[in-house]
Amino acid sequence: MWMAAGWRGELALGALASRHSRMADGAGWESVCTRSELKAIDRLRGPRLTDGSGFICIRLKRLFKLSKSQLRQTMLSVFRPFFLDIRQVWAQFPTDMPKTKAAKTKAAKTKAAKAKAAINAAKPAWNKNISLMVNSVDISGNGQLVIGGNYFHDYSQTANPATAPAPLSTVGVYLWNAQGTLLWKDEFQSTEGIRSVALSRDGTWAAGGGWGSNRSGFIYAYDAATGNQRLTYNFHGMVLQVALSGDGSYLVAAADSIYFFKRTASNWSAPQIIAGSNVPNDDYVSVDISDDGRWIVAGTYQGFILLIQNNNGVLSAPVSWKQPTGHFHWVAMAADGSGFVAGASSGNALYFNTAAFFAGPTGPAWTASLAGCDRCSCVAISDDGSLISAVFNAGAAGKVFLFSNQSSTPSTPLWSKTTKHSSNSTSLDSTGQFVTVADGYQTPAGAFYLYDNAGHLKWSHDTTKMSWPMKISSNAAGIAAGSDDGNVYYFLPVQP
Repeated sequence: MWMAAGWRGELALGALASRHSRMADGAGWESVCTRSELKAIDRLRGPRLTDGSGFICIRLKRLFKLSKSQLRQTMLSVFRPFFLDIRQVWAQFPTDMPKTKAAKTKAAKTKAAKAKAAINAAKPAWNKNISLMVNSVDISGNGQLVIGGNYFHDYSQTANPATAPAPLSTVGVYLWNAQGTLLWKDEFQSTEGIRSVALSRDGTWAAGGGWGSNRSGFIYAYDAATGNQRLTYNFHGMVLQVALSGDGSYLVAAADSIYFFKRTASNWSAPQIIAGSNVPNDDYVSVDISDDGRWIVAGTYQGFILLIQNNNGVLSAPVSWKQPTGHFHWVAMAADGSGFVAGASSGNALYFNTAAFFAGPTGPAWTASLAGCDRCSCVAISDDGSLISAVFNAGAAGKVFLFSNQSSTPSTPLWSKTTKHSSNSTSLDSTGQFVTVADGYQTPAGAFYLYDNAGHLKWSHDTTKMSWPMKISSNAAGIAAGSDDGNVYYFLPVQP
């Protein structure tokens, strides 16, 4: 039947019944109607009124003061023309009247379902396929430039790559604007490719590093405005990470040693090389630099943390400390240089106060050891060092935690959330409004996540392969991400 129960139906019936002026309490109306008439009334009542407590029962039981025969006649006179008049009466009522309880419940469920679908199906503003695997991305401080690099590694290969090298592939460094327009690219042939890329916060300089043919490491620096390669440095080794100071005056790279370059105008110096720990098989796996370039922190495979002070290109002797067991996966320096954080294979996240550590390497100011977690794969820190995010493996799933240095117990997380797969990376904007996570470690699929600093999931996006890098801009205007599906993604923190 086209007519539905609810407030509009009740008003329509009321309007028709108002033709009859004899209204007051009276006898029950069910007893004066035939069975077929009762069935017709039940159909008109709809599901909300079938218990006898809705409009028809109220109006005809309480308001009509009639004899049985009069009541029966009134019923028939009201309902016989009902089908003729109801369409005209219905049209008189507005569509924005309050909803019934059932309608409200249905609307709430629909809204919740749409919200859940939106959270689980965030759409990138754009994505660009550069083939192979995207191991590293970065984004300028204002979110207007995105850099990405690709590489190839055969994880199933058991032969020695020195005697059975992988085939050559086209790899490179690529720069886009926030609208997804490719501004420039630097492509070349390699058996591996770009392991790490970086953009200066002001977006003026770019860098890339990795592993090329014949096990040759390389470090490149680019004028971001033109794509001109202004620094080319090759050596025997693998570059795992590069980082730039805020205005691109300093470039550091983590490899078998720390390589430090200073820029004057558009010219780059020869590197100053900070050797490793002299422990066998101890390479630098991660490096970072403060926004002003004054502080450099690095972590090694054998579990050493090194802190170096830079005074206008003159480097201090490294101050070092070794954790009892395990190696480091990631280090991150606060933009203001006040502190730094490290993620360890032991499942610990460690925070260090820069000034205190440099004065005497007494170890971390605090350590977060979290039950059920191992492999702290990545850490991030807000500009002033007040907030720290860290991602861990927790079995087949991942965990993300947010810590506050302003808390009386900073090693106790403010909150934690579980991700679908083992986690790979995290980042924070300048003030820590948002936390990003990418996952998919040793799984066939991955995902990107965005949380606010209260731990609410804002959205996520699934990928068909592992997803490694995800970086939010300092001003929280844009997010760059990359996946083993060969795509570089650009997301808006607030989905349209």
